Amino acid sequence: VQLVKDAQSSKAPIARLADRVASVFVPAVIAIALVTFAVWWSLNPTLPGLSMAIMRAVAVLVISCPCALGLATPTAMMTAMGRSAELGLLIKDAATLEATATINTVVFDKTGTLTLDRPALEDPQTLETLTPEQQQILFSLTKQSLHPLSRSLFSTLIQQGITHSPHSENATENPGVGVSIQIESDNYALSRPPSDSKNLACSFTKNDTPITTFHFTESARENVKEALALIKDTMPEPTMILSGDVETSVTDLAKQLGIIEYAA
Repeated sequence: VQLVKDAQSSKAPIARLADRVASVFVPAVIAIALVTFAVWWSLNPTLPGLSMAIMRAVAVLVISCPCALGLATPTAMMTAMGRSAELGLLIKDAATLEATATINTVVFDKTGTLTLDRPALEDPQTLETLTPEQQQILFSLTKQSLHPLSRSLFSTLIQQGITHSPHSENATENPGVGVSIQIESDNYALSRPPSDSKNLACSFTKNDTPITTFHFTESARENVKEALALIKDTMPEPTMILSGDVETSVTDLAKQLGIIEYAA
């Protein structure tokens, strides 16, 4: 909420320009209104003439009123930012909103943006091949990790009744590597399998020896194709995907959504 308030209180370059123009325009309009009054009063210096002169001067002020110049831009900015926030789009400030008029390419992240934020475990029965102790250790690993694959495994474990572990607080997450836990003399880890690097998968290992490998599938968000089609209709350049995931996963999604350019 505070971010939206800060953005709405900021001024775009076009608003600053409007303020500068208004600072000159307002005195000019007042001066023209005074001249109008003086001319009409000089032509008919009577009581009816005074009334007519005042009406003409007020007419100049009303018709040339700079209020729209000073109010329209900030009002439009505030309305746009408020509506964007309602739709889940946070805009940093008014200058950023103004700059969107020059955008010709949109770059999307993949996981959680174009796809659902949590990939689905391809074969939940893989968990049933583990011993109860191994399931508890896996619970400890996934509980401490924020990675989407770990969160998917964690949810599946809970659904299958694994809700606690004596080692839950001992796991350590290494960003970009995986999550591991030391239990007595054994080291357990959950990380990307080097021999299966082209798939969306993670490997559960004990002392670097694989126990099992989990494979995952991703689904595009609802209505994402319609949103992409709308963007393509308004921009000359194609949209693209920029992701840190494995290339095969990014390629499959790009083909599914009709996106030509992508990088992984």
